[in-house]
Amino acid sequence: MTRSSRRRPLCVGLLFACLCGHAAGASFTTLDAAQGGFLAALSRDGHIATGSYVGFGTYAGSWSWRRGEDASALPLIAASGMNPWGQPIAGAADDGTGNQVAALVYSDVASNAPLLIGAFPGSSAVDNFYSQAYGISEDGTAVGLAYDPSGNPIAFRWTASDGMTRLPVNRPQTFSRANGISGAGNVIYGWNDRVDGYRSGVIWIDGTPLEPHNFGQYGDAFGSPPGEPLGSSYDGSVVVGQGYWDDQLLSEAWRWTQATDAQPIGLLIPQGGARYAGALSRYKFPVGERATMHSVVPAGFFQFIASYADAVSDDGNIVVGTTGIQPDQQDAFIWTPQTGMVWLADYAAAHGVTIPAGFLLYGASAISSDGKVIGGTGVDPTGTYVVPWVMDLHDDVAREVIVTAQGAIASNDLTSGPFVGFPVGAAVTMSLHLQPHGSSMVPAHASDYTLHASKFQLAAHYLDPSDYSRHDARETLAAGAPLLHVVNDAPRADGVTLDPAALATAGQTVQWHVSDPAGALFDSDLLAGIDRGFGADRFDGTTLWQVSDVTHHMVIDLQFVTIADDLDGIFSDGFDGN
Repeated sequence: MTRSSRRRPLCVGLLFACLCGHAAGASFTTLDAAQGGFLAALSRDGHIATGSYVGFGTYAGSWSWRRGEDASALPLIAASGMNPWGQPIAGAADDGTGNQVAALVYSDVASNAPLLIGAFPGSSAVDNFYSQAYGISEDGTAVGLAYDPSGNPIAFRWTASDGMTRLPVNRPQTFSRANGISGAGNVIYGWNDRVDGYRSGVIWIDGTPLEPHNFGQYGDAFGSPPGEPLGSSYDGSVVVGQGYWDDQLLSEAWRWTQATDAQPIGLLIPQGGARYAGALSRYKFPVGERATMHSVVPAGFFQFIASYADAVSDDGNIVVGTTGIQPDQQDAFIWTPQTGMVWLADYAAAHGVTIPAGFLLYGASAISSDGKVIGGTGVDPTGTYVVPWVMDLHDDVAREVIVTAQGAIASNDLTSGPFVGFPVGAAVTMSLHLQPHGSSMVPAHASDYTLHASKFQLAAHYLDPSDYSRHDARETLAAGAPLLHVVNDAPRADGVTLDPAALATAGQTVQWHVSDPAGALFDSDLLAGIDRGFGADRFDGTTLWQVSDVTHHMVIDLQFVTIADDLDGIFSDGFDGN
C-alpha cells in the first residue's frame, strides 16, 4: 500500500524513470461550455464525454461533448453513463408529469425525444422519483436504481425485450443499486446495504451476485467488506471501487479480479487546498441512494480520508480516481502495476501534458479503453467554479490506418480480370491503407479519407475440391486517389463507404458499403481512434460489396471488418477491445 501526507520526490522520480519519453501530441482540454458540470463517462476512444450539472444537492441538467466541438445540453435531468460507443447516454428524464424516470438519449435527440425506460412495474413515485439509469452496455442493457412497489430502492436491469427486472441480491430486504455494467454486458456492479446501512459491494456475473471480500482486521469480520464498485473493464474481468478498510481504518480504492478478489491499491493525501472549499460547497451532490457514485462529498461510514477508483482501462492495468480528505483536500490519481498509485498531475507532466497553472484536477472519473484518454472534473485556478476536463496522452507519431474487410463470394459471372471463374464460397480479403486524418464533410461527424492506391489490395483464394489445387488472385486500383467515406451518428447511424473505384482491370470497379442504423459500430468518424473489429451481425441490409463491369458482377458476402492503425499503437499491450 502507498500512503503519503505530501507529494514524495522519490515516488515522482520513480514515475519519471518508468516513462521512456513522453507523447509529443499529448493535450489537456477544459470543457468550458460545461462549466459547473461533472464528467461521468467517456466513450471507448475518449472522443465523447457526458455528465451532469449539480447545485446545492440537486441535479440541474446534463451535457455531452464531442472532441472538436463545444459541450451541449441534453434533455436529461442527470447523465450517468454511456455505452462504449457513446450511443446511447443513460440517465434520467422527466416523464412529462413531473416525475423522474430512467431514460436513454441517442445522437438524434434533436429530432427525437429521450427513450423513457420508465418505472419498475407496480411502483409509486417517491419524492417525484421512479428510477434512474446509471450505465448501459454495448448490447443495450441498461442498469440502475428504481423504487419497488414497497417504496424501497432496488438495483434493476432493463432490456428493450424484457423490460425492467430486479437484480437478485443476498439481502433483498435492504436497499440496492446497480452503478454500472461492463461494455460486453456480462458483468454488472453496484451495492447492497447490510442491515446496518453499510453499502457493501456486489458484482453480478451473468446475473448471479458475488460479493468481494476484505480479509483484513477491519474487513468482512469487522462488518465492513469492500464498498461499492464504481467501474469495470470492457469484459468485466477487472472491477474497481472504493471502501477497502485497511489496517489503519482508512478507506482505500480497490481492484478486483476473480483470481485475486479485491485488493487495495493505495491512498494519497495531498497538501491542503482550502481555497477550493467555497467553490465545492455549491456543487454538493444529492446524497442517499440516488447519489451518483461517491460524488464530491460521499455519505456513509467514516468516509473522510479515502481513495476512490472510478474507472479502469480495458486491459485492467490502468486505474484512475480520486484520493485525499473530503471535500477540499483531494486530487486525481492514476494507478498502474508498475508505478502504484501516483498523482495524475505528475503522471501527465511525465507524458508531456501541460495543465494550466493553478488548475486542480480534483478527480478523474473516466478512462478510454486504451488508458490514454482520461476525463474528470477540476477546479479553475481562481477556485470559483468546477469544470470538466479531458486529458489525451496519445502521441502524434504519423500512422496509417488499415481497414480490412473479409468475406466470401456469393455470386460471380465476371468474364474478365483475375477473378474470372472463382466459385461461390471462395474467400475474399480487401485491405485499404489511409492517412489517419481525413477531411470533414457535411453532415457533421463525417470524414473523407484518401486511399493509398499503391497499398490497396483485393485478394481471393480457394481450394479446388477436385484436385486440391490452390487458386489465388489479386487486384489493385487504377491510378487515382479514391475516397473512403466514414459517417458517425448521422443522425444516429454509423457507416463506411467506398464509392465505385476503378480497378487495374479496365472497365471494372470495386464498391463497398457497411452501415448500422443503431449507431453502434464506433463512436467517432476519426479512423485513427476506432481500432476495432465487427462482424456481419452489426450491419444492416444495405451492406454492399462487389466487383463490377456494369454488366457482370462478383458479389461478396461480408463477414468481418477491422479498423486499426499500422503500428498497433492503441492495442500494443495485447488486448483488442472487441
